Amino acid sequence: MVMAPKAEIPLYHQNRLGGSRALSTRRRRSGAGGSSKSKRNVGGSLCWSVLVVGTLVLLAFGLGTFTGIELAQAPGGPGTSLHNGNHAPRGTFMPKLEHPGGQEQVGGGAGELNNRDKPAPLPPWKAQAGRGDHQVQPPAAPGGGNDGGGGGAGVGLSTVPWLHEHSFHAREGAFVTGGERSLAFDNSEEVTVSAWIHVDREMSDIKTVLGNKMSGCGSDALGFALYVNDWNKKDGQLWLEWGDGALGCHKIHSKKKVPVGQWVHVAARFDSEGDEGGKVSVFMDGNLVASRAGSRRPGSREEFAIGAFSNGDFSFDGRIGAVTFFGAALTDTQIQDLAQRSKDSLIAQAVEQPSLKEHHQNLLVALQLDEAFSAEREKDGAEALHANGTGQLEGGTYHFMHMQEPPKVDENLRDGISAHDVTPQSKEESDRKGRERAAKVKEAMQHAWKGYEQHAWGADELAPRAKKGKQPWGGMGVTLVDSLDTLWLMGMKDEFNRARDWVKNKLTFSHASEVSVFETTIRELGGLLSAYDLSKDEIFKTKAIELADLLLPAFDTNTGIPTARVSFRSHKNSGGTKSVLAEIGTLQVEFRYLSKITGIPKYAEKVNRVFDHMYGLPSKDGLYPIFVNPSNGQTVGSQVTFGALGDSFYEYLLKAWLQGGKTETKYRTMYDRAMDGMTSKLLRKSDPSGLTYVSDLSGSKNVDKMDHLVCFLAGTLALGSQTTDDPVRADRDLKTAKALAYTCYQMYERQKTGLAPEMVTFEKGKDMVVPPKAAYNILRPETAEALYVLHQITGDPIYRDWSWNIFQACVRETLPIARGFRVLP
Repeated sequence: MVMAPKAEIPLYHQNRLGGSRALSTRRRRSGAGGSSKSKRNVGGSLCWSVLVVGTLVLLAFGLGTFTGIELAQAPGGPGTSLHNGNHAPRGTFMPKLEHPGGQEQVGGGAGELNNRDKPAPLPPWKAQAGRGDHQVQPPAAPGGGNDGGGGGAGVGLSTVPWLHEHSFHAREGAFVTGGERSLAFDNSEEVTVSAWIHVDREMSDIKTVLGNKMSGCGSDALGFALYVNDWNKKDGQLWLEWGDGALGCHKIHSKKKVPVGQWVHVAARFDSEGDEGGKVSVFMDGNLVASRAGSRRPGSREEFAIGAFSNGDFSFDGRIGAVTFFGAALTDTQIQDLAQRSKDSLIAQAVEQPSLKEHHQNLLVALQLDEAFSAEREKDGAEALHANGTGQLEGGTYHFMHMQEPPKVDENLRDGISAHDVTPQSKEESDRKGRERAAKVKEAMQHAWKGYEQHAWGADELAPRAKKGKQPWGGMGVTLVDSLDTLWLMGMKDEFNRARDWVKNKLTFSHASEVSVFETTIRELGGLLSAYDLSKDEIFKTKAIELADLLLPAFDTNTGIPTARVSFRSHKNSGGTKSVLAEIGTLQVEFRYLSKITGIPKYAEKVNRVFDHMYGLPSKDGLYPIFVNPSNGQTVGSQVTFGALGDSFYEYLLKAWLQGGKTETKYRTMYDRAMDGMTSKLLRKSDPSGLTYVSDLSGSKNVDKMDHLVCFLAGTLALGSQTTDDPVRADRDLKTAKALAYTCYQMYERQKTGLAPEMVTFEKGKDMVVPPKAAYNILRPETAEALYVLHQITGDPIYRDWSWNIFQACVRETLPIARGFRVLP
């Protein structure tokens, strides 16, 4: 067994790294299907998975690598594009060709669009003599460009004026300026936008194609949005919504439904000429399907997004490609020509159609299909794509949270058996790679932390694209406090000391009113205690005592079961009849440790009473429903899960037992009973691959879904297997831990982005499927933590390799030019 030395990671901090405490997104209660607002506000500051993964990778790769590292430019920073592995200078256009159907006319003529349900992929475009080199650098001046000089007809995309000011990143979305500039493409009342869309299946509610407005009808909701379905309906119509400064939701819609299961060209036009000063029109396949008098007020400062409103609401379900944005009102004939042209000839080979030539200089955004697209590939879910203003223009068909073709399953790894023996040679090679990777992990943390210091110092979160701070957690400097241990472990002592001074001189809890007891404990109290555990600086202990005393009124109930929220101003709890199992059971490590270092018993007594109460309640096979009534102490409902709302209760049973020196046997008994119940009642295999997963239980019925949150269990099972005297249990739980970790890694491996969705379901013949409501990633660290624990226990380099792949995907997909990481969508 290879375990981290206790001298380097004290007991409390070992518990935190092993998964006892959530880092920003760890135990978000909403789970899959929460509101868009809650999804997007969780952890968007610094890629908390990078911080957790990074810390764990550093620890797994060797604690001796923190000093003397020569650092290069951070991944994803200026000068680097990290999209699908392509590295190219920013401002470069790397076309990838495909059209919805029929055959491309190589000479630039329109493709025959007569077979939309079966796209005909073409090989990647290559520069040809006479056509110009379309791997374009930004032109020196409007109208210039690098058209190759080959004598071919037409004007290359390189002549588009905006390229020297703005460019586009296919993963990030359409286009938005950086800094304080207003949107270049929203300075005119006249606009024409278009896209090819493929609605995969009938679904209710708004499915947004593109737009640059927030949802809502307020007068400040400028911009526009093109979408399928009216709000809360299933009409299948094409809708256009816009704001004029007085009302934010003027609308028109087609009577005709958008066809399901085939590609269709959609367009919207704002024309300043017409009745009452303007006219608004909507088109499908080049045909006018709706129009009315109206005008828009330009000047929206919202991001232009593909697949959602600019604030992330109402995500699309299907595929989107060949987005164009003209800063002019095209005529009906021009829109018909646009709909009939092959996207690649329009964008990559130049605007050759005579009727469109006059507007090529107004083409502000041009996004085309990826040659890897296949209509037969299955996808679920949606992902909003946003521009960062300084990215790279690349081709891309957007499969919203598209599932990759499943890789070949390794049967040994699937079944929890090591794929190969760990030899001294393999360990030495893994250590060598680890030292190199550790430098990159630290580099990413430095990049993110610099952004936080520059743009949001002392704020709860950094909004990375806006480059400003946010205070969603009561103004307690949550990002700063929650990062203290990471700074220490990564050897960033100067940064740690500056943060320590902020805690001493600026940290106050007076700005917060009513807070979540659970969230405040795992982020703020846990951060302070971990910083004390590592540094022994008394200021952290002093602040931890102050905060814990403010949280204690939550326990003032008939049973001692804490309420969900507490007021720092009135010093009263919120009351209520439901407390969440995971929340009441994920306070123990922090409060018990505080009693240990202060000698004040009240903190431990409060949280021990919770576990003692639960020990006395009847359970079903050691498993508890996810709600408890704090007034009478009884469980509520019949839903059992190791995902959102249940997860870390079981994790803390084991860790409290370890923290107490293995003397509180009731906690280990509760943990063992729960693992027995999980194994017999919830553990299942997918079809056809036989992947191990942990289902939910609703009454007596299994629900074949698994949250990413459940991946913590792989690490917990592994830790429990090493601390039991029962060899049969030890073998069973370690094997299950390995098998579950493999499934969790597959949640990443099978996504186009390399990032896991919030949750998957398991269907016969399909293995894992991503439901639309779960097609987002909020940078959770559960899998990374589990892989760290498994590597420490087994020494198998494969867990390091998987962690590294996840880390790379996190940096590649979530680090915009603005300092800091973001959530997807």
